[in-house]
Amino acid sequence: MNILGIEATSRVNSVAVWGEEGLLAEVVTRNYRDLSRRLPGMIALVLNEANLAGYASLQGLAVSVGPGSFTGIRVGVSYARAVSQALRLPLIGIPTLRAAAAQAPARVAPLLAALIPSRARHVYWQTHKPEGGATVPLSEPRNEDIDEVLCAL
Repeated sequence: MNILGIEATSRVNSVAVWGEEGLLAEVVTRNYRDLSRRLPGMIALVLNEANLAGYASLQGLAVSVGPGSFTGIRVGVSYARAVSQALRLPLIGIPTLRAAAAQAPARVAPLLAALIPSRARHVYWQTHKPEGGATVPLSEPRNEDIDEVLCAL
């Protein structure tokens, strides 16, 4: 099963394809401007690098749904939804902070705090606990000054 993933919630955007063997190809860019124009080319590149025959080789899509850049989320979700509807493929939204927390090694700590940059000295953050190979959110996502977050932790 080949799944196309789109991450467009921050200044670093990425598109990747996962298959039965794991990650097949990934394109990452730090240029977040004009994402709506660049996203189709990024997807074409990643499908080519994965040796897939275009969108017809996909069985599903995943897209980050925030928190993060409002415009980035809007572009990523709109594009993924259009492809999903046009090709009748399943689409799943992935909370950005939950995906970040899931990157921690298993049993690293009883409590995880996922943080991603927001603006100036602010971060989006959320606490999670590892549970059965996944992470479970313990709080709602927040956007706060980094000093306040560090004091809270």
